[in-house]
Amino acid sequence: MPRPRYASESFVIVPIFAAGDAQDRRGRTLGALCVTDKLSRGPFHGNDQELLQVLASQAGTALTNAELYEKATVDTLTRVFVRRHFMQRLEEAVANARFRGEPLALVLIDLDHFKSVNDTHGHQAGDAVLRGFGRLLKQVVRAEMVCGRWGGEEFAVLCPGMEGEVAVRVAERIRAAVAAHEFRIPGGLALRRTASFGVACLLPGGERRVAARARRPRSVRGEGRRSQPGRGRDRRARRAGGAAVPGIGRSATAGGAQRAGVPSFARRRCA
Repeated sequence: MPRPRYASESFVIVPIFAAGDAQDRRGRTLGALCVTDKLSRGPFHGNDQELLQVLASQAGTALTNAELYEKATVDTLTRVFVRRHFMQRLEEAVANARFRGEPLALVLIDLDHFKSVNDTHGHQAGDAVLRGFGRLLKQVVRAEMVCGRWGGEEFAVLCPGMEGEVAVRVAERIRAAVAAHEFRIPGGLALRRTASFGVACLLPGGERRVAARARRPRSVRGEGRRSQPGRGRDRRARRAGGAAVPGIGRSATAGGAQRAGVPSFARRRCA
């Protein structure tokens, strides 16, 4: 049986344009505002169209602002937050953790030997690996965690309300997911990669500021590399504020802890 055709006694369509500058009042076409079947069952008039044009203009401005906000805060390649916005979220999380007396954890990630991907397969392959890692990272972590690109092949995950032991398990989950994942690159090839991790936590009552110290995170991530010969990468390292953490492994050097880029912690190494 044929489906009945839709019939309407009145119909009006108003395009939605992206907000442009003063010289170009009409930007890109984002969509259309479609209204049909006036309640009075009469036709639409010029006043109706003018009202819809006002609504379409407001919608275009809102959509344009949302697009600009995304461009300013989200990395176009990996689809995680850019470093500047991530630092804003980190500073807010530190303030909230201190105010509420809650723990806060930070996971720092560095893809191992990433330069070799660019040198061997080209920068398009490197972009494909970064893009795939961004997708994988957001799949592995929980929705309330904040993912950011620190720069190049370095990433960070902010874990509000999370203690160090749990953050270490998060890092291990990400590490295992990366090691098991096949990154598809141009040419139909699949690459296997590993990553090194640094885990730091701010416990209630911690004295130093995570956000200020997190600007130089290399020594925390590097601890995952500077271990026994042959075991330097595909590992995670831990620093905890306020107290030692049992069951994490052998202590790292105090000098390395002082040079770390995240809170005031006595660092511990994870096997």
